[in-house]
Amino acid sequence: MSSADYQQPFGEALMYAKGADACMMEYARLYQKALDDWSKGIPLTAEDDFKLAALPSHASRQASKAVELCFYAGGSSGALAGGRLNRYFRDMAMFRTHPIAQFHTAAIGFAQAYLGLPVPMLEAVGGKRTAKPA
Repeated sequence: MSSADYQQPFGEALMYAKGADACMMEYARLYQKALDDWSKGIPLTAEDDFKLAALPSHASRQASKAVELCFYAGGSSGALAGGRLNRYFRDMAMFRTHPIAQFHTAAIGFAQAYLGLPVPMLEAVGGKRTAKPA
């Protein structure tokens, strides 16, 4: 690890991982606030929940990038069956096929919720638009 050629991708992957951790900590803080508000009778709307979900979605994207960087920097020996990097990469690749990990779709829904627009994705999963106070 004394070579800058290895330190650079490791440092970049570590920055992605730290960013993902920060996103998750902020998500936990905001979600706890939403729970506290709910206990006081302040509803958590589907739109608010969708906005909150942007944080773990972004965290998973950052984590995915960190794993990719490590895998590609690890060389061909890291790709061998049974190796840790191989397993991490395959696990992340499998996760990336899940609908929740389709970041482009999440970005559209987040923008719609943030802008107060209808969020068709909510209706697709059985949610409905919450009436905004006049």
